[in-house]
Amino acid sequence: MKNHVTIYIAAASVALFVAASIRAQSPKSDSSPKVPQAWQHLALENDGKSVTSSPDLARKINSLGDEGWQLVDVEAITEAGTTAKIVFFFKRPK
Repeated sequence: MKNHVTIYIAAASVALFVAASIRAQSPKSDSSPKVPQAWQHLALENDGKSVTSSPDLARKINSLGDEGWQLVDVEAITEAGTTAKIVFFFKRPK
């Protein structure tokens, strides 16, 4: 009977040791408050007629990308049923 008690105590000790080891290795949560990401925004306008064939526009958009700007939306502004201008919206982290 004493032998069984000793085995149970040893098994419980090993289980507690393993549980404590696993808990010590788990990543600790950062309790500091998270600061939301701040963004800069930019709107680039182009006339609606030359938007598809403008190498200058492509160079400008690529240049903005090199500066960290991300294109997030493109809106067509219409007047009297035709596209008057295209507005490209960009953002980048502050």
